Amino acid sequence: MGTCVNSPFYSNSDPTYNQILQKEFAMVVCENEMKFDALQPRQNSFDFSRGDRLLEFAQRNGMQMRGHTLIWHNQNPSWLTNGNWTRDSLLAVMKNHITTVMTHYKGKIVEWDVANECIDDSGNGLRSSIWRNVIGQDYLDYAFKFAREADPDALLFYNDYNIEDLGPKSNATFNMIKSMKERGIPIDGVGFQCHFINGMSPQYLESIDKNIKRYAEIGVIVSFTEIDIRISQSENQSTAFQVQASNYKDLMKICLANPNCNTFVMWGFTDKYTWVPGTFPGYGNPLIYDSNYNPKPAYNALKEALMGN
Repeated sequence: MGTCVNSPFYSNSDPTYNQILQKEFAMVVCENEMKFDALQPRQNSFDFSRGDRLLEFAQRNGMQMRGHTLIWHNQNPSWLTNGNWTRDSLLAVMKNHITTVMTHYKGKIVEWDVANECIDDSGNGLRSSIWRNVIGQDYLDYAFKFAREADPDALLFYNDYNIEDLGPKSNATFNMIKSMKERGIPIDGVGFQCHFINGMSPQYLESIDKNIKRYAEIGVIVSFTEIDIRISQSENQSTAFQVQASNYKDLMKICLANPNCNTFVMWGFTDKYTWVPGTFPGYGNPLIYDSNYNPKPAYNALKEALMGN
């Protein structure tokens, strides 16, 4: 059970935040502090201070840590996005970043999102990015090879959204990972981000279960990596909280029922600090604590699922 960690942890502005984090969770991941622009703001100048701070907290409290994320089309520093790269020179940049970061955290981070959101939303191949456009279609193969060389014991993941159920983007992702496995590319798992809208149908939830099972058949771990279930602000919130609780419980039951699903990470834990309203206007309250740190029905629903009820 995990959560991403955001600004209140680093600012020490909200002691309740750290108390709940320490008490309730067994895994942490930086929301933004270990993305490319945060770790290498200037070429060959790395800043591990914030990632190290969360790692120290995790180690002190017996927690595990996920690494997020090495390669992405977003949140890259300007020196990278504005560089005049060749295939070989950008591959060198990629190898240097992955190797330096993973060597720094070697043996301390259990799961790494090596690559994030690389499939086009239509499911029609890889999305446009500096990595694909300059290096070519094989850039992911290199990213995973560099990652395995840097830390042979870390579990290496491809992470994305809208790949949880069965559909064009999900199928494209599955076929890509299956091909990577068949070609000997060192990939261990797939991360389902799980940014959901409240009120998932039984059929939708069943398709998530089927998707996890087809990954099991090819020897791939599935982690739920960024769970939140956003609610329309036009809904009756009290009623919506009960639906949300049922959705959270069903997700946990699906994970528990599949031996290749062992990680259940939420993208935050309190509605007070969620990213959702800023990105999805008209939606909010996606997490298991409300803005005053009161446990919501979803909190108790998860406990019930973990206890087998």
